[in-house]
Amino acid sequence: MMAIEETTKNYLRLTDWQAVTKRFPSSTFDSEQKSFRVMAFIGRTYENEQIQRNLANIISRIESRNSGISIQRRSSMTGQPSGPTRTNVLEELAEELGIDTAGGEDSSSTLVQKLPSLVLPQQVKLILPDEAKIMLYPRGLRCSTCSYYILQVDMGKHTTLQCPGCGKDKLRQISNLFFCKKCGNQHEITPPFTEPERDGPRFRCTKDGCACAGTGHLKLKLERPLSRSKWICDKTGNEVSRVIYSCPSCARWTGVRDPAHMKLVSTTESYMKPMTFSTVYVSGNLEFSLENAVPTWTLNEAPSDVGQTIREYGIRDVHLIDDIESFTVVYGYAPYGDEVQPKTFKYRNPDTRTFEYHAYTTMSKGKAILVLLDKGRVCRVVLEDLAKEGADEYTRNMAKEYLKTVNEDPAAAYTWLAGLTRNVMTAHTATPAANTSLFKLLHSVEHALTHHASLRTGLDESTFVGKVLVDDCAVLIYERAQVEAGGVEYLARHLLAPWISGAVRHVRDCRYECAEGCVKCLYIQDPMCHPLLPREIPDTYLLPNALLSRKLLVDFWGLVGIATVVEKKVTDFDVPSDTDGEEED
Repeated sequence: MMAIEETTKNYLRLTDWQAVTKRFPSSTFDSEQKSFRVMAFIGRTYENEQIQRNLANIISRIESRNSGISIQRRSSMTGQPSGPTRTNVLEELAEELGIDTAGGEDSSSTLVQKLPSLVLPQQVKLILPDEAKIMLYPRGLRCSTCSYYILQVDMGKHTTLQCPGCGKDKLRQISNLFFCKKCGNQHEITPPFTEPERDGPRFRCTKDGCACAGTGHLKLKLERPLSRSKWICDKTGNEVSRVIYSCPSCARWTGVRDPAHMKLVSTTESYMKPMTFSTVYVSGNLEFSLENAVPTWTLNEAPSDVGQTIREYGIRDVHLIDDIESFTVVYGYAPYGDEVQPKTFKYRNPDTRTFEYHAYTTMSKGKAILVLLDKGRVCRVVLEDLAKEGADEYTRNMAKEYLKTVNEDPAAAYTWLAGLTRNVMTAHTATPAANTSLFKLLHSVEHALTHHASLRTGLDESTFVGKVLVDDCAVLIYERAQVEAGGVEYLARHLLAPWISGAVRHVRDCRYECAEGCVKCLYIQDPMCHPLLPREIPDTYLLPNALLSRKLLVDFWGLVGIATVVEKKVTDFDVPSDTDGEEED
């Protein structure tokens, strides 16, 4: 048998970026007919004050948010409505620290901003991984013939796969585990309220009234669907219970022993996502901005017919920029869903006796295309949407007022929209919902261009990443790895019109004719979606593929609309195929 732990080089034969975004600590995977869990990354530490400060603020807000959720759930699940709420807790902490919370309508999210950082920048350890420490996981072995089950903590004690129950060489590692959809906790398959170290390796039958009188052990009978699986007494053959488990982590922070059943999942399932921070630097150590980025090529250098085609789609200029350095940092993970509790890679340093937060980092250098949009055209689309769909009367009225003057003074209208967007986005620890029309439009443009960049160049989808520049009414498409002349430079100099017009048509011809974006038009791989630029919207994390709008994008690009036949003539630069290289379902 394989040793319980081993260290693998080269991130399990993955690239750096794939390792930190797909095989981050606590994730599971299958290889060579075995299931593994990543325990930790081993590597060099790296210092970057700006990134450490940003991460410290983000993690602080997550920690304070999780504390509030814990107390709210404890109150609701114990039937004590008079217990402290999240805002009560934050108010008490603010009062303790001497922070004024009076005056105005302080929400819990506002209080979080007022509180000092719970995590200091020096507690955040940036690590450039070289190796991954993995273990066989789960450690349960089951006989496919007689359902004999054993969970041996020390897998080194197994020298044979012969089943003690039936004598056949049918003992195999199981590839299922319990997973909490709220907090991301994992647990190997054991009977309810048992632990491998305390109650294993065989689990006794504890059913009241069973004829075995407590002398039997449990067999694991797996069924399809997995929710029908059972524990069977090996002495009587009777069903003892269903294979269920309650999250011990949730039980600790709700005060209830049985808060919710965990889900039985396969180790190959995608059941949790990395919490990722990314940022972009230019010219060595300058955070990306329009002022810092010196273009090596602009739209004016393209043929006149290409420039005319591009400007028809609301693009006022395109810049090619060299010397881009990008950072992708994974600082935790969370289950898929909205009301979930993210987990960070939090460890106690035995020497200093303080907590550290590990953040696994990859760096890459390449080039970028900066796409600057027509502010007047953007403003008209966004203001019309806010005038109808704004979350409050003040926003709707302001949008209507700016609509009257947007043609004469688009800069003033855009300044108001950008300010509104920053305020809404920075007031939330997680994805906001209201008054985000400007960000939705810019984010949708970025996704459409990022997705089509890989189709046009023939490069892997993970080659290109995008950022939204709210202040500059622009999107940045950059290379996550150097691809020499075959990446964004090739797009800018040789494929600009086919790239842009192809992206337009891809959105126009969405098979589902959706309004908010879907897998057929705007969605990209989750690890690729990190559009926020920390310089503009700091300390906020955004769920992948959130805040998109095909409806706004259709309006911006002057197409007829959702679920209609498009009359707009496609330029000669378009490719002939409707599917544009996509495979049909």
